Amino acid sequence: MVGGGTISRKYYTLVARDSQGRVHREVRDFIPANSTADPPLRSFAITDPVAAAHVSCTQEDMSCTVADLRAPLASSQVSFAPLPPMQSKGFTRETLGNQTIESTAVVGTRETTISNAGTRGNSRIVISSKELWYSPDLQIYLSVVRNDPQLGHIALTVTDLQRGEPAPSLFSIPSGYNTVDARTNRSAAQ
Repeated sequence: MVGGGTISRKYYTLVARDSQGRVHREVRDFIPANSTADPPLRSFAITDPVAAAHVSCTQEDMSCTVADLRAPLASSQVSFAPLPPMQSKGFTRETLGNQTIESTAVVGTRETTISNAGTRGNSRIVISSKELWYSPDLQIYLSVVRNDPQLGHIALTVTDLQRGEPAPSLFSIPSGYNTVDARTNRSAAQ
């Protein structure tokens, strides 16, 4: 923005995961930070390991595509848990301790990157940081705060965390959507 002003916007989305491992994730538009309106829904996706399908739906044209679900890596192959403290040239990771978010215990980590002048096309030193608060119980980050001179201050925080089984309707295509089945192994879906 010319003159160094700021733009404040907010965004929220619904993410639901059921006991069968199915995940419903929405993508919504940003709205002004002072707005009380619901951000418009742009799209949503359903990942369904039970049906071996990934469903991508677009609100604008009310269409969905059903594709094969690629097998995820075994949990022993991938970890989203905070990494241990470390320090190398231009990078530091430090432990922030424990706290509670939405009545859930989380472990904090801060990562700081220092880019010397000229390393990213920058004329001055650039310092950016990322603060991550991870829930070992839920195996997700409940808060991620990024501070970067190019991107600004971005805070993503889980709010209104509800434990328990979500509505089954979140894991099916709503009526009125045109659906294309692009799975190569359609007999598995029958």
